[in-house]
Amino acid sequence: LPIYPRLIITPDNKVLMSYSKYSANIQDEKIQGNIIMDLDRSTEEIFQAPAISISPRLLDGRQKNWMPFIHENKLYFIAQVCPHTIYEVDWKGNLESKLVHQTNWNSNWFLRESLRGNTNAIKMDDGNYLSTFHTVMTKEGCGFYDNGCYIFEGKPPFKPLYCGSRTYLRAEAAREMHYRKAGSIICNFPVGMVQKNDKLIISYGDNDSIVKLLITNIDEMKKTMFKVKY
Repeated sequence: LPIYPRLIITPDNKVLMSYSKYSANIQDEKIQGNIIMDLDRSTEEIFQAPAISISPRLLDGRQKNWMPFIHENKLYFIAQVCPHTIYEVDWKGNLESKLVHQTNWNSNWFLRESLRGNTNAIKMDDGNYLSTFHTVMTKEGCGFYDNGCYIFEGKPPFKPLYCGSRTYLRAEAAREMHYRKAGSIICNFPVGMVQKNDKLIISYGDNDSIVKLLITNIDEMKKTMFKVKY
């Protein structure tokens, strides 16, 4: 069952959909992908090429919410936010994904919870990348999903430079009736981000029920962040 899909345009102008695929054993959850469009041929035809493994087959533990970005015609995925763990991925499926960078750092986030992946990263005008994360805080049996952002450098080893200290999209901003898990989560969950002119557009799910768009800009996102201390 594929869940949490994300889209990225590869350097050869194809659209790759990545997703978590899990089985009855939750620890077997891995990241896979399929090329679903060739933009050199059509902007309308959707197909499904054979699946490729994005997370290495022998990587231990549950893999979820890996975040893609492109740098110098190479495809990378952020497997963990903290430590910042980067894999280089062959979208043609010929080579095993390889761990290329891992940076330990201290976040400024207001919760002492694990930083988990959200959207793809986008390259800003200054050459650095903006990406996002979420945390889950449990209170009285209910999980609250808050969302923050961070900036990492635009060259290897892609070290985090700035990190949010407060949320740009609060759990309590969720307004829709739950499609599932009512009473167990309060959730706004971003999965996509694009920059269009001076606007930053983030797609997210409101309580797993309806897809919505948050329209903001990079300057507003930067207001939530402070410089990372090593």
